[in-house]
Amino acid sequence: MAEAEKQFKKAVNASETDTYYRFLSELTLIKINNLLAQNASATSIEKAQQELLQLFGEAKLYAETAKNMSPINYQNWLALGRVYEALVPLKVEGAYAEAAKAYDEAFRRNPKSPEISLVKARLEVANGSNVAARELIRQALTQKPNYTEAVFFLSQIEVAEGRPKEAISSVEASIFLSPNEPVLYFQLGFLKYNERDYKGAIEAFEQAVAINGDYANARYFLGLSYDRLGRTADAIAQFEYIERTNPGNQEVMSIIENLKAGKAPFATGGGTTRTTLPIEEADTEPGPLTGWSSRRVFPLLWSDGFSGILRKK
Repeated sequence: MAEAEKQFKKAVNASETDTYYRFLSELTLIKINNLLAQNASATSIEKAQQELLQLFGEAKLYAETAKNMSPINYQNWLALGRVYEALVPLKVEGAYAEAAKAYDEAFRRNPKSPEISLVKARLEVANGSNVAARELIRQALTQKPNYTEAVFFLSQIEVAEGRPKEAISSVEASIFLSPNEPVLYFQLGFLKYNERDYKGAIEAFEQAVAINGDYANARYFLGLSYDRLGRTADAIAQFEYIERTNPGNQEVMSIIENLKAGKAPFATGGGTTRTTLPIEEADTEPGPLTGWSSRRVFPLLWSDGFSGILRKK
């Protein structure tokens, strides 16, 4: 990350563009996220306060510069909103209002983007309003029914609230009405995986893959489910398929190496704390880095290495 930041700063010096400033803001937010991860307790955060304030100031400056250079670009408003969103879990006065205002500006410039509805949903969860978040996720899915990222986030809300069984029943009812929607089988599989029902998860993920053979995230969790039941060869086959269709994914390559060595998928430390999906689906619209600050939204209840998965103890 340090090298990436260095290169972007060189690029800015050579030719100032809003894109460069936006990504400098994103990289600074990742540094903030890492600092918060290292200082999880209130006491530690207080000790790191000066460094945090400096980093927030840098991130805000970069984002505002990008926004001022190209105010019509909705991505720049999203970048500014994320800076303020990062302050929401820390209970900084006015942070939620400023983040919401920036996201509303992004939406005004691109009202057809389901990504913005999902970003706003994450903000609502950070602010403690899961009801509002659900409505925004519903809007995102109305705009894009196969929006796996939105389904994934909704599932995490259900798990974090301790209502996985109700969520599973709801998804099963939806599947009865729409039996050919692979994203519903993905959601069902993810919920069952979190409940340690690996057999049920496999059945759901296999159905998702049967409908859409290139559903990389369904194959990812199908592979993890196979591994949980000792079906190592089947697990390797899934990750090798993902590697062929999504070359260069270091996490997937690490998992394959571990499984072939007879180790757990994340034995060498793969997986990072996140709420976004491990694989970027081919039909996902390109956008800025998202979800980085949402690790502060949900406490990490359980993890088997892929710490984006939330589980009740």
